[in-house]
Amino acid sequence: FLAEMNREFGEVRHSGGFATAVAASFFSPDRRLTVTNAGHPPPLIYSRQIGHWAILDTSSDDNAEGLSDFPLGMLEDMKYGEQRVYAQPGDLVVF
Repeated sequence: FLAEMNREFGEVRHSGGFATAVAASFFSPDRRLTVTNAGHPPPLIYSRQIGHWAILDTSSDDNAEGLSDFPLGMLEDMKYGEQRVYAQPGDLVVF
């Protein structure tokens, strides 16, 4: 989704503009949260079960140059990684 949005931002890139974004989906039957990040500060997740905060790192290793997850409109054909976590009742996610 963010890779397609990045292509759409191509016109903005020529004028020097860009945007950061986080996209997330939650699949309730198995409580799976999938997060993708485009240059935004990383989301945090709090596990109520263990009482611990963690960073949701979405960086991708797919790009040979090691570049991934840049803000929308900065570079063409950017790769965007995703992080999947299984949330439990009482967990908290902060974007």
